[in-house]
Amino acid sequence: MYLEVLQVRRAQVFGAQGHSGHATFPNVIRLVGSGRVRFFGLSDYRWDPSNGHTIVSRLTGDQTHVRVRRKLVDATYLEGEIPSRHALPFETGGIRLEASEPGFVRMRVAGSSAEVPRHWAARFFFRWALHDYRLGYVETYGGLYTDDRGEDAIIGLRGGDSVSIHKDELTPIVEALYRAIAPPGYTEELLP
Repeated sequence: MYLEVLQVRRAQVFGAQGHSGHATFPNVIRLVGSGRVRFFGLSDYRWDPSNGHTIVSRLTGDQTHVRVRRKLVDATYLEGEIPSRHALPFETGGIRLEASEPGFVRMRVAGSSAEVPRHWAARFFFRWALHDYRLGYVETYGGLYTDDRGEDAIIGLRGGDSVSIHKDELTPIVEALYRAIAPPGYTEELLP
């Protein structure tokens, strides 16, 4: 489960998408119940350099200043050229990627294959690495899924085959998949 920012005109909302992971909303409820995530209903988010992050209640006007803790993310594998340095077809870790219709890539895992949207697959692998391969079971468009709940991580296709990769060997494989899948002009931006 990860939180995303949705910004439309002047409104900015942080939330979890229902399709961004397995059992996302029960996990959000569990995190709120444990005190690891706080819920501010009917509130506005404000940020300025002098006051930092502030939540303002629309009902009472009460202000809550939020201290943001940051995690250092090792994104050095993103240095260099984007889109990828790997031309299709490309194979790594038992997964083969082939050119497909514009905007898609054919992913083959053992005897299974699926057409996967390049944008979503690139975003999917980037976010998985960003969260240190600790998202549980997550599935994206085209049936591509990962499951990192065990000692080994699993990358597979819904209803088809999968590969099991030891977590010590995972980063270079995910990096290579990301670089091969990212469509031309694709960039991933980390918010401040």
